[in-house]
Amino acid sequence: TTLTTDRQVLFALEQQLADQPEIPIVSSLELQKKVPIDPLTELIILQIEKAEVVSDSLVQSIGFSEGPFVIEAPPEGVETLQQLLVNLSIETSSYATLEAFIDEIEKLDRILIVDNISFSSPKEVTTEELEPAKLQLSLSFTAFYRPDLLELIDEGPKVDTPAPADKSNPLPSNEIIDDGE
Repeated sequence: TTLTTDRQVLFALEQQLADQPEIPIVSSLELQKKVPIDPLTELIILQIEKAEVVSDSLVQSIGFSEGPFVIEAPPEGVETLQQLLVNLSIETSSYATLEAFIDEIEKLDRILIVDNISFSSPKEVTTEELEPAKLQLSLSFTAFYRPDLLELIDEGPKVDTPAPADKSNPLPSNEIIDDGE
């Protein structure tokens, strides 16, 4: 009777296990595209360069600073959230290209908070001799990362950075002008 009872219990447990939905095993890669383990500043630089090309703008400077992100009442497990503050100075020819640059930055998979956008408006062109001035844009945004999740570091996004140019002289050279080499 004990054997029969144990078989019935086993059958009931197997039936319960079969009725439960399967929990798919997923990679953390998609989540790490939004909040990675490393700051991934190289990836942000590549994406800023892409926005620069698409919007026909010129990034004059990029600054990074890292630190803890302070939350008054953090949810459980988010106490170690770090922030990467990015400051950009950009020169662009028109308001449309300025919008294109910001749109390209907003298309990033990574979670960002835009902290500050400021730009200077050029003076009105009143005579034919004056050329329209460029817009100067200052943009600050914050990206986040979680350095405490070291067990997931192998699943993180990989950055494909371009190979170095192997130049001995970083200045543009012209065949007509002696470049000093």
